[in-house]
Amino acid sequence: MIKIKGLKLRDIGGYVKYTSSGGDKIELGRIKSWNNHFIFVSYYARVDKSGECLTYNKDIEDRFKDYTGQATSPQDLVWIEARPDRKRLLEPCY
Repeated sequence: MIKIKGLKLRDIGGYVKYTSSGGDKIELGRIKSWNNHFIFVSYYARVDKSGECLTYNKDIEDRFKDYTGQATSPQDLVWIEARPDRKRLLEPCY
């Protein structure tokens, strides 16, 4: 879970992983903005439970600010902190 109150301007563009409440949908994205209730995320990839890439859009990853962020509950998001971990999650996409 990401705490909205703890977000700073430097967190814009941060990499996050969304997991649906049932755990059947996993998406990777970048934070575009937030308000008091939601974090708005530009999603660029979907992965399955094993981490295999289902879809990937490099343009959204690179130009996330140009895309509409989807309102996402902060309790469904976690940071993807290490670039190597992010790379490992997306290896089948490259």
